Parts: sequence; structure tokens; C-alpha cells
Amino acid sequence: MILLRDLLDVMSDVTEMEITARKPEGERIHGFYFSEKDFTRLSPGTRDCIKDGKTTFVSGRMNVNGRRKKDGSSEMAYGVEFKLIPKELLDGEVTHLLDYSLQYGRHLYVEIHIQELQCETARVSLRGRAFEWLTEKEF
Repeated sequence: MILLRDLLDVMSDVTEMEITARKPEGERIHGFYFSEKDFTRLSPGTRDCIKDGKTTFVSGRMNVNGRRKKDGSSEMAYGVEFKLIPKELLDGEVTHLLDYSLQYGRHLYVEIHIQELQCETARVSLRGRAFEWLTEKEF
């Protein structure tokens, strides 16, 4: 058994990640997408899942590489920004993974097993940071 936290410790060049949270029996609970990309640059299928509330999209730097330091220089080392990802997801057991090379880093697709309550706690902790689809009534 490997936890998502342990996997990200080893794969330090991850810059974009899709997580599918599943119940221990395998049923899908919810998806999470972490990326620096603008929402409009995502694939249409991913955008539809976000619009339908099946996936939570969090835009933000997922890796320390390239981050500005206090002295004005850029960080050269790679390392995942663990504080961007809720603890409930980091403690999930990885059951499946695919990785793709990107121009700057790696895109990781991971399936984890967690309990429904842990998944809901992770969703709630991302409120305010996650992209929220506005309906016509909210304009």
C-alpha cells in the first residue's frame, strides 16, 4: 500500500494532477484537478465534469520549481506544494496511476481509496480556493 503523500515525495516534478477519489469498494465519489492552467485550457470533458459538480478544480502552483524566492531569484529544485492538497487526499491509498510528461514537469492521474466523509471534508476545505461555476442566476 502506498499513500498519495509518499508517491508525491518520490515524484517531485509533478506540476499538474487529477485525483479520482473512490470508496474502498471501487465506486467513484468525486474528482479533484490541481493545475496552474486556466480553466478554459482544460479539455472539454474535464470542464463538463467541473460544471456538473463531479470534479473540483483548484488552480495554483503545485510545484515549487520556478517560484520566486525572497532574494528575487527563481527556485531551481522540484518539490510538490503539499499545502495545496488537503490532508484527507494525501492520506488516500493509491490504487492506480498514470503519468504524462509535460513541457515543464509531469501530469499525474491518480485513483485513491478513501471514505466518503474524508472526500467531503476535502471538498469543503477547498472552498474559496476552488473554481466555482456560476449559473446564469448568479451573474
